[in-house]
Amino acid sequence: TANLDPQGIEEVYAALGELVAAGDQAILLVEHNLDAVVGITDRVVVLDHDGRTYADGTVDAVLRARAEELHARAIVINALCSSNSTPKKADAEFGLPEIMNDGGVTAVNLTISVKDDFKTTIATFTHLLNAIDRRADDVRLARTAADIRAAKAAGVPAIVAGFQNSDPFDGNLAYVSLFARLGLRISQLTYQRRNLAADGTGEEA
Repeated sequence: TANLDPQGIEEVYAALGELVAAGDQAILLVEHNLDAVVGITDRVVVLDHDGRTYADGTVDAVLRARAEELHARAIVINALCSSNSTPKKADAEFGLPEIMNDGGVTAVNLTISVKDDFKTTIATFTHLLNAIDRRADDVRLARTAADIRAAKAAGVPAIVAGFQNSDPFDGNLAYVSLFARLGLRISQLTYQRRNLAADGTGEEA
């Protein structure tokens, strides 16, 4: 079906589906588009670029094995996680690593502050760093891309510290350096409202 239009492909596979449903003959089908044959195929054999058998089994088993292989090799990053997952007290539970492991997530941009001032944010940051230190064997703070790759290799999730607002800097550029030394790697200028760094979209100009 490589050169057929979409309607032509549907018609071809509708006809093949009727033959398969009759159940009185076997059909050997060569196709590049796996999506087209998923619904009518009992067995699929995938060849690699050298013509050798790469996979052989049911469609579900072959696709699942391929997905698991790709996911095992991939670095999966959650680009923004709510501050609800950030420990805000010294004895607060930090369950995010288990959630990341369950979802197969390599690293996450974890929000430390949405609209807090310097004093509140520095306390929250401290609680997060302490929580990571207590679980040093199963979670890491990522400061560089290399840290994320190392966490992937070690099989542990990586936390990228982030702000959704620049309010924690209190208009003091020296605080930018301070938070960077602590591990901050991402900061939005503002979160929907006007501040010292930028205008907001959640209010009238």
